[in-house]
Amino acid sequence: MNIEFGGQWTKIKLNILEKYLGFYKKALQNQIFTLHYADAFAGSGEQKFPGIDSQQDLLPREILDGSVRIALKTEPRFHKYHFNDLEHENVERIQEIANNEFPKKQVDCTQKDANKFVQEFCSSLGSRDRAVLFIDPFSTELQWETLKSVAESKKVDMWLLFPFSVILRLMPKIKLSLNGPV
Repeated sequence: MNIEFGGQWTKIKLNILEKYLGFYKKALQNQIFTLHYADAFAGSGEQKFPGIDSQQDLLPREILDGSVRIALKTEPRFHKYHFNDLEHENVERIQEIANNEFPKKQVDCTQKDANKFVQEFCSSLGSRDRAVLFIDPFSTELQWETLKSVAESKKVDMWLLFPFSVILRLMPKIKLSLNGPV
């Protein structure tokens, strides 16, 4: 399922993720750990931005590497990659990307609820494992128990991106006047 969303903030987020993964791998490259990258809401592997349709207009829609491709391109590479998405076609697309573009990398793709995926992933980590866990949901789909499992593992650097739109939606409506809130 190729959802079109995002904007400049998405480009910035993906750029920061790319830099962080490089720093993380470089910092731990001489350690004895098995390094994992996990993405609980992996999507399709690419990011399509809403825009002008190339068939109707002159400019094409912009397509960038998503978190999946960014992680797979990171050098030095992780030992294992774990991608999860609830949509079957996204899982198939990620597997296709892994098989065709990164055949030498160890990639596991699953189609599970993100809460179940994260909890199972964290409980599977051994004493010599370390991981980066990327969690970028569309809404507030994570349960508190899931976050506790990450903390209790003591082996995971977690990126939890919280959708600002949810905060705005949940805030009480405040009427403003020229003199402040009414």
